[in-house]
Amino acid sequence: MPSAPTKQATRCQLHCMLAPYRPQEPAPMVDPRERMRELQRMADRVCVLILSSDLAAIDIEIEKNKVRERCLEFYPDREDLYEMIYESRFQRLAEQFRGGRQGL
Repeated sequence: MPSAPTKQATRCQLHCMLAPYRPQEPAPMVDPRERMRELQRMADRVCVLILSSDLAAIDIEIEKNKVRERCLEFYPDREDLYEMIYESRFQRLAEQFRGGRQGL
């Protein structure tokens, strides 16, 4: 014959039933250096595409746009950050290694 539920079991069951309805805890703070490293990895990928691929200019533009969007997501008050750091690098590489083809 099964034993009667204990108070502890009842509390656990109640907790499990209510858990999905509790508000979510805020996401942990992301290390600013990790954000910078992510942007750097994305930018490095675009640089590799410019330097060593025959990828169409439109595809490289799409990848550049991803970097721009992520930069604005991380630093919304610094719209000039992308242009100042990344876009100038991409343009310089395109001119040097792709003959300055339009669209890059």
